[in-house]
Amino acid sequence: MKTIIIYFSGKQKNTYKIIESINTSIDNIEVYPVSSAPTDLRSYDKICFASGIYKFKFAKPMLSFIESAKLSPNQEIFLLSTSNSGLSFFGNAKKILKGKNVNVIGGFTSKGYTERGKIKASKGHPTTQDKNNSVIAFKNFMSA
Repeated sequence: MKTIIIYFSGKQKNTYKIIESINTSIDNIEVYPVSSAPTDLRSYDKICFASGIYKFKFAKPMLSFIESAKLSPNQEIFLLSTSNSGLSFFGNAKKILKGKNVNVIGGFTSKGYTERGKIKASKGHPTTQDKNNSVIAFKNFMSA
């Protein structure tokens, strides 16, 4: 089974930390930052799009990538996000993917540390437990 993770991780690298845990725990996964990922994904059985949440949606570079990606009908998609609230906000990504006739069959959300001026939220996240939970969720996606 051919699997790929494509991610966008901002200044705090929260999403990267989660993806790194998955990549070191599960074999045979290709991992790319969105800036260097292949856009033709038709040869993959399972695809994960991972992003930090910005203004209640996936980062613009990730949404643009999903729009331009070449996907095959019925491919299995997993969405992963990090945010200071720990809420998913998958709506925009799901809307794009629905138009591509793929199956979003799983997702995972973790809190991530955010620092904006004097505002600091979810300090210490993602935690070891957050990372472990992401690995469990991704293993479930892989076995689905």
